[in-house]
Amino acid sequence: MPKVLSARRQEAFNNLKLDHGFFEKALQRLDDTEDDDEGEEMDYDLYLMEKSVMPLLLQGLEALARHMDKATTADGPPHSKVPFNPLTWLAQYMLRNHPKLVNDHRSPMYHQFTELALAERGRRTLMRRRAQMEEVWLKMEKEFKAARRDQVRMTAADVPEYIRQLDECWCLEGMFHKKLPQLPTDYSSVQHEGMDFLLFEHFWQWFEAYIAKHDVVRAQAFAEAEERRIEAEKKAQQLMEEKERRETIILEVHELRRSLEESFDALSADMYTNNELALILNKGYTLELPDPSEVKPRDGTVPIVGEHVTLLLSGLLDLWGCPLPDGSLEDRGGRGRRPGWIGSSRARRRACRGARRWTVQACARC
Repeated sequence: MPKVLSARRQEAFNNLKLDHGFFEKALQRLDDTEDDDEGEEMDYDLYLMEKSVMPLLLQGLEALARHMDKATTADGPPHSKVPFNPLTWLAQYMLRNHPKLVNDHRSPMYHQFTELALAERGRRTLMRRRAQMEEVWLKMEKEFKAARRDQVRMTAADVPEYIRQLDECWCLEGMFHKKLPQLPTDYSSVQHEGMDFLLFEHFWQWFEAYIAKHDVVRAQAFAEAEERRIEAEKKAQQLMEEKERRETIILEVHELRRSLEESFDALSADMYTNNELALILNKGYTLELPDPSEVKPRDGTVPIVGEHVTLLLSGLLDLWGCPLPDGSLEDRGGRGRRPGWIGSSRARRRACRGARRWTVQACARC
């Protein structure tokens, strides 16, 4: 009885060829019944083929059958005390013969199954985009009606442009457009006889048959296109945010400038009406610390304390962004006493530079 079973198994394995025909038979044809929401979760069969799990498993089963036949014959090895576990043996076989660990006559076969699985995954990706393709189809027909074209329905001559728009919509950068026929005459068989227009259902029947025989676009191309689209949207968002930030800064600068100009105009009006500053601007008077022994300032000088100094220090210097230390202006000092704000040479130079700069600007405004 074991020899009979062995012969049957041997015949089955001889008839089993790991080629394209086996690949087609092993696929799960779920195109008409699968849920679109599940997407690639249903492609477990492609995963087994792409990773060469299925062909390796069949080889392991064949090797396991030969091992069992040898173990059950009289010439086989002596019976072991450890119970034989076929699952453990099969797992060890698959680990030892993993496609990534071996490089022999089986490697081209593994590569072939990987390529076939990748092509089939791309075909299924296109099949799942039927609703999106029909949406672009109807959009083009609406554009024909809006343009008041004589032919408001799609024809075979419009198919190349339709393919180009799909390629642009999917961000494939011409990859999809180049893999399909380019000339309108190549689509003449798509349009049914007796009809001067083309229905999407007729195009889809032709398209489904075409991608079943041709490796048009791989699923990896769609994944890379989606990454490019996300990256492009991210850069566009960053550019928009940067533009808005620059516009906000410009508006803030303009608002600050307008505010400073208004403050400067108001301060200039107060300074022009000040008698001491009028003497400095019009007659060349200078600021001088009053001498306690003198009743009034010397000719050609004005005291270094008073309202005119307050306008220069608390008004003009603050407006230019050079404020004095806190409390220095209030320390005006008595007659003959040096105010606190001129306690250092740096403060004196700052006050003189500010006065000269204001004088030049005021003269220019005149």
